[in-house]
Amino acid sequence: MSVRNQSRHLLVIGPVALFSVLAACAQAGPTPSPGDAERLTDRAASARTTMVLLAPIETSTLSRLQLFPGGGTAELLVLFNAGLTMADADGGNRPYLAEQIPQLNTESWTLGPDGKMETVFRLRANATWHDGTPLRASDFVFTWQVVSSPDLGLAGVPPQRLMEEVSALDDRTLRIRWSQPNPDVGRLDAGSRGLMFPPLPRHLLEAAYQQGPDALRNHPFWTVDYVGVGPYRLDRWESGAFVEARAFEGHVLGRPKIERIKVLFVPDSSAVLAHLLAGEAHSPIDTALDLAQGLVLRDRWGDQGPGRVVFQAGTLRWTDVQHRPEYANPGAVLDVRVRRALALAIDKPAMNEGLFASMGEPSHGFVRPTKPYFPAIEAAITRYPFDLRRSEQLMNEAGFTKDRDGSYTQPGGGPMSFELITNQGAESERERSILAAGWRQAGFQIEEGVRRRGTDAEARSTYPSMSITAGFSGIDTVTRFTSATIPRAANRWTGENTGGWSNADYDRAAAAVQSALDRDVRIQHLAETARAMSEDLGAIVLHYSPKVYAFPTNLSGVKMPDPDEYVTWNIFEWELR
Repeated sequence: MSVRNQSRHLLVIGPVALFSVLAACAQAGPTPSPGDAERLTDRAASARTTMVLLAPIETSTLSRLQLFPGGGTAELLVLFNAGLTMADADGGNRPYLAEQIPQLNTESWTLGPDGKMETVFRLRANATWHDGTPLRASDFVFTWQVVSSPDLGLAGVPPQRLMEEVSALDDRTLRIRWSQPNPDVGRLDAGSRGLMFPPLPRHLLEAAYQQGPDALRNHPFWTVDYVGVGPYRLDRWESGAFVEARAFEGHVLGRPKIERIKVLFVPDSSAVLAHLLAGEAHSPIDTALDLAQGLVLRDRWGDQGPGRVVFQAGTLRWTDVQHRPEYANPGAVLDVRVRRALALAIDKPAMNEGLFASMGEPSHGFVRPTKPYFPAIEAAITRYPFDLRRSEQLMNEAGFTKDRDGSYTQPGGGPMSFELITNQGAESERERSILAAGWRQAGFQIEEGVRRRGTDAEARSTYPSMSITAGFSGIDTVTRFTSATIPRAANRWTGENTGGWSNADYDRAAAAVQSALDRDVRIQHLAETARAMSEDLGAIVLHYSPKVYAFPTNLSGVKMPDPDEYVTWNIFEWELR
């Protein structure tokens, strides 16, 4: 039975079922008060409600802490997890598991004369794990022990690399001592922009942790036995098919209004469209619906249809370039003049029109124009507008010339070919083909490839030339390109700087961004990182691709967030009528 037909059927039998419940209660005991009746009505309605979401790929874990390689559906993880704080629709942060966010120059946030810092979080009294065990400050201490372990490859990334000590003053009071000032203490595990410091259940994982990293990674907790503190708890995980979740009664911000959620893994956007048109699902998440299918859905639903489609210029996309000589092929990608020539040969407005029906947003840097600090960044970056003549001049300066067919050759003669790879998927592969076609017209020989799902972490970092990548924008991309986040064998190939770009000026400015507490000073250092990135072209920025969401008209409570955030950030407030 479809979701639409099921809902219609439930609306018919709902009052009868409710009457039966109330009658049974009347026979068993005293007549319910008006308040009792209202609660029974709410519970009966929620018990009949299941929301069906569609995700493009199956997540590798339900934890936000990535101890092992593998992609996943980030907006799905919001269902099962909660952090000390949460990001809201206004771009700010709110307390979540903590009673409040630390405030500078109070007992909750102090600076020492040695330049170090201390913050104190007080956990909410009602915070519990899905299995009913109270959440304790010692669970966060255990998280710190896990992520700071050199055997697990996470010790060198923020925030734990800035943490000097994490301790529990009592069951509800967590103290974190920092090795340097850190302006992001209010963003610990707050949405997509948050620094990853989620609690781990010490009572479930400590024994495995003591046995060693392999025992910890292989524990079923991360998948089918997951226990979190988020708004929903895991009911069932059918590998390759779906995940089912039930509202968590003990959620710190209140029981979710939708009783059950089922997330189907549907990798084909056409199949996602079919599910939505047939009324067999409510909403797509994590880019399950691409632009083409979103436009079709908008036209089919119309203004008075069963749902609405929302387009949002969201995810930033860029081309990572291989900077490590041992992997770079051809070696020409190591020459900044060649990277600049490649950037100048991209017709971004034409690419936006051809790829996104002009609904995307071309970009020259890692900060979107809607950010309040965008003017300072715009003034600092080097722009690379479409200019084939200047592109060829740079290639000639680097010693490359064109053969009789108009293709660049090696300085000593002979062909030269770059490989451009992207993720599997119709839209990603079309993007790659349009970018490659433009470069070919400019004289660059391009071989196209696909990064297959399940590709291991080492392979994702050792591509020969260029790799199209997607991620967040603004101040949150700073650490992604530091030398400390380069994946290596020594850190089990963890880290986001897969191109291996290393720039001393960038590293210094990025460190200052992470430590400056004054907003204006922080923006100044952020502009310095933008200048270093754009001059040396650690990566070539392309555009913001449109995000496509769809919601049924009987769904309320959705508050569209900043494009860099998760649409499911307040899913516990959503309600199906």
